[in-house]
Amino acid sequence: MLHLRLRKGAANSARGVVRFADELIARLGRAGASGPKLLRADSAFWNHTLMARLERAGWTYSIGVRNYNNVKAQAAQIPDDAWITLVNYPDTGEAQIAETIRVSGRVVGDVAA
Repeated sequence: MLHLRLRKGAANSARGVVRFADELIARLGRAGASGPKLLRADSAFWNHTLMARLERAGWTYSIGVRNYNNVKAQAAQIPDDAWITLVNYPDTGEAQIAETIRVSGRVVGDVAA
């Protein structure tokens, strides 16, 4: 973990995500970090301003998406052979992940049962 900040508000709130990313990008820049940089975050970070900021800084990102009806519809269009079962997942369930590209950025669909 390279950056952590506790904040006010509900746990699922998107409040402050762009500022959080700005702080992280600056911190790694000051540290002289090189190579690929990836932000992995939960669905509270799904924010177009944040994604644009990361892209301008040359970062990639993997951000969860809430399971809205339009997300379910898009996930249903992903071919069956594109889904990969995750290994080392708890024995109480199964998880699969698939990746697809959209014009506005990368969208990762996942399903856990």
